[in-house]
Amino acid sequence: MTRQIISYIKITFLFITVLLTFFANSIYSARTIKLDDNSSGVPLYPVDTVTFQKSSILTTRLTTNCPQGGGPNSLNLFSLRSLHPNGTIQSSTVFYSDSFSLYNFCPLDRISLFALPDNILFISYLREEAINQVRFMGMTTTLDGTIIEPEVELSDIMSLDIKSISSFPYLSKITIKTNQANSDTESGALLFTITYNNLSINWRKFDWDHIGRRLSNMSEGVITPVVPSSEQYRIVSFQTFGTLDGGFGLAYSIHSIESQPESTPTSISSHSQVYITFLHESALTWTPPTVIYETLLANANITIKLCTSSIDTSSAGYTCFIIVTWQLQPQLQYFWRIINFLSVGSILSYKELSNYEIRFETNRNVAIIYNDVLPLTHYGFCMIGVRQDNSNLQGSLYNITEGAVVKGDDWGIPQILRAKYDVLNNNTIWTAVPGEDNLGTFWYIISNDIHKNEVNNGDGYENKQISSTVPPINATIPTDTKNIIIKYKNPVILSTGFISVYQSALNSTTINTDLLRQTFSALSPQYVQYVNDTNNTEVEVIILSSTFNQLNSNYYIIVDDNFVRSQDFNEPLMGIESGVWTVKTGLPEEQKFTDDKNVLLRLNATGTRLFQELTSLERDGFFDNLLLSFSQSIPVPLERLRTSKRYQFEGIRDDLPILIKIQLKATRNKEDMNTEQILNNIDTLVRNKFVTKLNGPRNATSFLDSSYGAKEIVSVWPAYRYEIAGIICAIFVLFVLVFLAHNINPTDPKNGIPSMSLFKFVVVFVDFIMDIIFLFYNGRDVQTLYLPSIILLLAPLSINFFITMFIFLREYYSNPLFANFARENSFSTTILLVLGYIDLVSLELLSSNLANFQKLSAPFDDLADRIIYLGSLAILLVEDLPQLVIQILYLKLVIDYKFVPLLTLITCSLIITTNIIGRSYDCYRSIRDHYSSDSTDDDYQGHSSRGSYLIGVNEIFNKWWDIGSGKEKGKGKNKEEQDVTEGSGVGGNYIEPSGTNFDTQPVTAGPSGNNISWQG
Repeated sequence: MTRQIISYIKITFLFITVLLTFFANSIYSARTIKLDDNSSGVPLYPVDTVTFQKSSILTTRLTTNCPQGGGPNSLNLFSLRSLHPNGTIQSSTVFYSDSFSLYNFCPLDRISLFALPDNILFISYLREEAINQVRFMGMTTTLDGTIIEPEVELSDIMSLDIKSISSFPYLSKITIKTNQANSDTESGALLFTITYNNLSINWRKFDWDHIGRRLSNMSEGVITPVVPSSEQYRIVSFQTFGTLDGGFGLAYSIHSIESQPESTPTSISSHSQVYITFLHESALTWTPPTVIYETLLANANITIKLCTSSIDTSSAGYTCFIIVTWQLQPQLQYFWRIINFLSVGSILSYKELSNYEIRFETNRNVAIIYNDVLPLTHYGFCMIGVRQDNSNLQGSLYNITEGAVVKGDDWGIPQILRAKYDVLNNNTIWTAVPGEDNLGTFWYIISNDIHKNEVNNGDGYENKQISSTVPPINATIPTDTKNIIIKYKNPVILSTGFISVYQSALNSTTINTDLLRQTFSALSPQYVQYVNDTNNTEVEVIILSSTFNQLNSNYYIIVDDNFVRSQDFNEPLMGIESGVWTVKTGLPEEQKFTDDKNVLLRLNATGTRLFQELTSLERDGFFDNLLLSFSQSIPVPLERLRTSKRYQFEGIRDDLPILIKIQLKATRNKEDMNTEQILNNIDTLVRNKFVTKLNGPRNATSFLDSSYGAKEIVSVWPAYRYEIAGIICAIFVLFVLVFLAHNINPTDPKNGIPSMSLFKFVVVFVDFIMDIIFLFYNGRDVQTLYLPSIILLLAPLSINFFITMFIFLREYYSNPLFANFARENSFSTTILLVLGYIDLVSLELLSSNLANFQKLSAPFDDLADRIIYLGSLAILLVEDLPQLVIQILYLKLVIDYKFVPLLTLITCSLIITTNIIGRSYDCYRSIRDHYSSDSTDDDYQGHSSRGSYLIGVNEIFNKWWDIGSGKEKGKGKNKEEQDVTEGSGVGGNYIEPSGTNFDTQPVTAGPSGNNISWQG
């Protein structure tokens, strides 16, 4: 019984073992996509693959088999197939020029594909310069086959028969490093290296121009190993790789032989070494080379298979995989080594790696000899080898656990005889495989996701340097989240890498593609800083209020490599890849309703200059692009953003920036963002445009002034209610004063209603002050109105000046009463005469007899009164009415109407209204006096209003001529004032109007000029 139980246990254990062994080798289920290619009419086979890591696009190059005899390919094209993440296949064809030698295809394929930033392909090939002379060249194309740059020179001319079947005798490498730019765009560089003589390495570096989509800024040089002169050496192998700080690294191995002079000539010492050197971002020279590995095995050669950033994410620095080969009779021996080191050359560790594995399969054991290695992003590596039973490829996963190399599972790709393979940033391994019939009518893309376990996955962040984050992965966060925190296990130093927040298009109703919400470098102190009292192990990142603004939405945070550096080693550390640190906002909630809002934006200097150069149609496009950019960046439906496409200048600034207006439409859906929230988002985005999507090169929003932000345009009353209330109070006080003055002296036989002069005086001079303020602060808001505003301000001043000077000189030297009045009231007379240069209403006030105030009772004669009357009427026509027209036009043309133009419009309207009322009253009084006066009254009073003013005009010109010619030296006030008891003046003639004739009566002055008598 006991034996039976033991037998059952053995059988069960054996079954479980077989089952686990089966699942250990078949734990992954690969995805297979079959692609038919019958449309080309010729058989096509996948021969090259490339991966665009940012967009996760897989591109495969297809070509035909070489014809019999090894001749050139007869087709002047080759085909591309690009698999997008959404599963669509993009087919394209590259038609190359005649300079592209067909021998690049046959008898040997000499073409390679590389991924440039912005989904641009770089295709390397050989150009035949002359017989047996070639040059390495490159071309750049889009994924649809459009050639951007057909010829980029990579190398010097080399000796090679391109038609031969011999392999390429020159070691060469092309490495492309793609970096995150300061937006959702990419920057990067291409490094080409080659050795012509195995004694030195020539290099050329090109920067990627994102705007022009081309390679530029070439730099070049030569790297020569530092070897003692007594040694003979040769370069055996080299590899280039991108560094975490955006630069390049170069590892090369040399084999050197040193003769021993003191020994026999046959006594020779040989050794092999591996050197490392770096070309940092923006640097022009490489760092001094440092030895990271050396072996004294006789005749050993070192092949560098791969160099990359550290495969152990718990460690800083870099990793190189090398194969050491040496001849040990009767066969060639080799082994793998893993070298972990820092950029200064310090060695962190050496690790041994078996060059094969034994697979225990049903009824047999199969050896797999490793010949290649594929790095996995932030998670170990994959060793790829050849099965010794059928020559198929097979791979195994490895990782570093507590410093030891640990073998994992199979790579999950079915056994394949020949294939091109690559890996995505999310650790998806994929291969392009020909069809089983090998007829070139179909082929496969096979892929498999490498799943990570949390132990070797850095607690889910794929980075063992990070201990945790706030918020954690998959957390639900509020929309008003103000900061996030990254906690590192060891102290760090802020570096140049970027941190970016994206809104995922997954399950989103507002966006179609992932949307960049904010991005900035760790060296942005206003956004990134250490958390206090954490010994530089925690980094706080400020979150803009516009970033997590969408409810029930998915977001993810990307931390670039070299965002921080290790404080202990000063080495850049890895970041967090896309899709790893994900968060979600809460469910929708009811929003407060807000009305439509008008928003004011300002263009910067570049935008203002560009906008003025645009045609009317182009300006319309500018406004449309502006709304579209905001719609995509907030995001918010486009129909909730409107614009009248009007603009104005901000005249208060010397650089005259342009102001533009957009309108935010309210919504009745309480779960949608209200207009106040949209305004706050726009303001935040504009003020932080350099770290948001608004600064994109093709966005009109990039021309907005970040210092201005977005400001709500409020109506006049809410914006200036206190100022308007102050104006109303001031007008009330003015009316009180006018009323009090009117009660003291209601009417004056000569001046009508004296109190109106006070009202007109105050309004006119407030208007003058407002005209000046308007000209300085708002005059240039509408450029077409600026010059007319200046003319309408200065021209009346000139008219007023000459009229005032004429009246003063004439009255002072011809009117003894005025001369005496001026001397007795010199201060008030001087002030009001000077103010008369501004407006003649001050002269009206001076002679108004307001409130029987003696200082305002200047005895102007009738001619002066008429000049003032007609001059004021002229100013009304040439100044006040045109100014009213300008203010109305300004009101119609501007988009932001402010307090100063409003007050200017009010005072100008009051002046015109007061003048109309006053002139109407004068006409009424003149008509009334004409019909109510006795015909035997004073002749002068008997004239009609129109006739007397015609006489007044005639008298004005006659008097002006008499004064100008020196004929008149003085005069009395008028015929009603016969007795003069005080005053001084110069004797002369007084011309009294009588009908249309003038009678001259002599006036005699005493010697002192104080006694004047009329001569009958």
